[in-house]
Amino acid sequence: MRILDRYIIRLFLSNTLMLLGILCVVIFAVDFSLNFDNYSANVREATQQAVTASQVTQGVTEPAARKAGELAASEMGFIRVTAGAILNAADLWWPRFVLLAGFLLGPAMVGGLGFTCAQLVKQRELIAILASGISLWRVARPILICALCLLTLQAANRELLVPKLAPLLTRDKTTAGKNELGRLESDFIRDAQGRLVYIRRANLDTNVIEGLWAYERDASGLMTRRISAPTAAYGDGGWKLEGGKALSRQLSEEDVGPGTRLRQDRVNFLTTDIDPTTLRLRRFEGMAGNLSSKQLAQLESRYKALPDTQTNQRRIETFERIRFGRISALVCSFLSLLITLPCFLRKEPANMLTQSLIASPITLGAFAFTLVGTTMTVPGLPPIVSVFLPAMMLLPLAIAAVTSVRT
Repeated sequence: MRILDRYIIRLFLSNTLMLLGILCVVIFAVDFSLNFDNYSANVREATQQAVTASQVTQGVTEPAARKAGELAASEMGFIRVTAGAILNAADLWWPRFVLLAGFLLGPAMVGGLGFTCAQLVKQRELIAILASGISLWRVARPILICALCLLTLQAANRELLVPKLAPLLTRDKTTAGKNELGRLESDFIRDAQGRLVYIRRANLDTNVIEGLWAYERDASGLMTRRISAPTAAYGDGGWKLEGGKALSRQLSEEDVGPGTRLRQDRVNFLTTDIDPTTLRLRRFEGMAGNLSSKQLAQLESRYKALPDTQTNQRRIETFERIRFGRISALVCSFLSLLITLPCFLRKEPANMLTQSLIASPITLGAFAFTLVGTTMTVPGLPPIVSVFLPAMMLLPLAIAAVTSVRT
C-alpha cells in the first residue's frame, strides 16, 4: 500500500507543480512581451546613470559626464539590452509569483487531480486497483492528504514569506531591480496628540522626511500652532528637525476685536507616535493583502485607538475581512477539490476530456464565488461571519459530491 501511496503522491504533486510552473511562465512571457520597451528603457537608463556617476567621481564635469552616459546607453547592443530586460523582469516578477501561488494553488490542485486520474485511467491502473479489492477512497486518500499539506504550506507562505517580500511587491516596472522601500507621499495623518501631520515625502530606507508640517488645533478644530521643517530624521523616539520652526496663533494685544498675530519659535525636536513603523504600515495599507495577520492586527489596533468615525470603522472591517478571508479561502479550496472529485474518480472508465469539461465550470464557479464572497461587504453581517459564507455554501455541495462517489 505504501508503494501505491507514493506513486499517487508523486503523480499528484508533479502534475500540480507543473501546472503552477506553466501558469507562471505564461504570465511572465505575456508581461515581458507586452512591456519589453519599458524594460529595455529601464536598462538603458540604469546604464546611463551608472556611467554618469562613474565619470563624475573621476572628476569629469557634469555636462560631459551626462553626455558620456547618453553615448554609452545609445551604444548598447540588442543582446545586452534584452538580457538586462529579462533580468529586470525576473527581478520584478519572482516576488509576485510567491504571492500569486496562493491564488493559483486551488485551480492547480484541481487540474493536478484531473491529470492524475487521467493517467491512472489511461494506463488501466485504476481498474487494476479496483480489481484488487481497493476502494476508490483508498486512492483518493493520498491526494487529499497532499492537498492539505499544500494548503498548509500556502498558509505558512502567506503569513511568513509574503510579508517579508512586501517591499518588493510594491514596485513597478520603473523600479525593477531595486530592493528598497522607496519614497512615500502621504496625506494628512492624525497622531495620538490630535495633531494633523502632513509629510510631503518620506524615504523609508533612511528614515528621513523631506517636508514636514504638524498642525495643532483647539477643541473647535481651529489651528493654534504649526510646526514645519524642510527635513527631519528619526531618532531618540521622535523626529529631529533641521531648520524647524513653529508659528503660534496668539491674540493681538494692541488691536481691538478678533485680530491675531503669529509668534515664531524655533523647534528642534517633535515627539509623536508617527514613527517609521507607522509610515511603513501606511505605505502598505493600500496593499494590506501583502501583510501578515499580525501586522493587520497592529493596523486594526491603531485605528481602534482613533476616534470611532465611519472611515476608521470601514478600514477596520477591511482588515478583518482580509484576515479571516484567508482562512475561508483555504477552506474553500479544499472543498472545491472535494466537489470535483466525483468527476475524475470513477468506478467505470470514462472519457477524461468530457469529465474535465464538466469539472471546469464547477471549479471556475467555485473559485469565483470564493473570491467575491471573501472580499465583498454583506449588509447586516460582520466581516468575521460574511467571509465564511462561501465555505458554508460549498460545504453541502462537497458533502453531496463525496457521498455520490460509487466504489
